[in-house]
Amino acid sequence: MGIEEIKELSPLSKTYIVPHIQLRSKRYGLILYNKYRRNGAEDEANSLGQSLEAAGFSVIKFEWKDATGLMAIIEDVVATLSTDCLLLLVSLMPHGSRGMLGASN
Repeated sequence: MGIEEIKELSPLSKTYIVPHIQLRSKRYGLILYNKYRRNGAEDEANSLGQSLEAAGFSVIKFEWKDATGLMAIIEDVVATLSTDCLLLLVSLMPHGSRGMLGASN
């Protein structure tokens, strides 16, 4: 069962549909990290990536530098993965305070 079939069947079911054969239904882990004033950020992202791979995810990592770039990365990844993505786990690894993301600008 492919993504198109899942889209077609999903409105007809109260349960989440996971195909038995998942060749075209993959789990992806998107890790977005920022190194600005964060020593060890890349090591943390690599460690998380290894854990996700051990759990069966295909991992994609990007360093982001500002909010505009962050949104562009997410949009590009979602557009690229939409044909075979069953589950997308997004890990945003920022720093900041008071609800604001910290970056170089």
